[in-house]
Amino acid sequence: GWQAALDAALAGTPPTVHFENVSTAMATLALTRLAPYGRMVLCGLVDQYHADAPPPGLPAGLIVGKRAQLSGLVVYDFYDRWDAFLAAWRAPPARRPAGARKTGRTPKRR
Repeated sequence: GWQAALDAALAGTPPTVHFENVSTAMATLALTRLAPYGRMVLCGLVDQYHADAPPPGLPAGLIVGKRAQLSGLVVYDFYDRWDAFLAAWRAPPARRPAGARKTGRTPKRR
């Protein structure tokens, strides 16, 4: 059916961008084919407009409504920085400027 036609159209080259406004099911299908570091735009979810409740799982409607941006993070992408991270962690804490809060933020200048 249409999924086979889609696979044939992609010809082994995964898409890097997907625009979704139909459903979370279609978004999930697109995610399975999306290239690593690909981007997806959620514009709307037509299948949810008249639903009594959102489908289970990630509340995609909230992502659309909040205009939120999500990024995937895989820890092994940063293994090459592990030694630098440990060195920074073991180093003595930096001295805070006078008046800095416990959060470590520098106070605003007047």
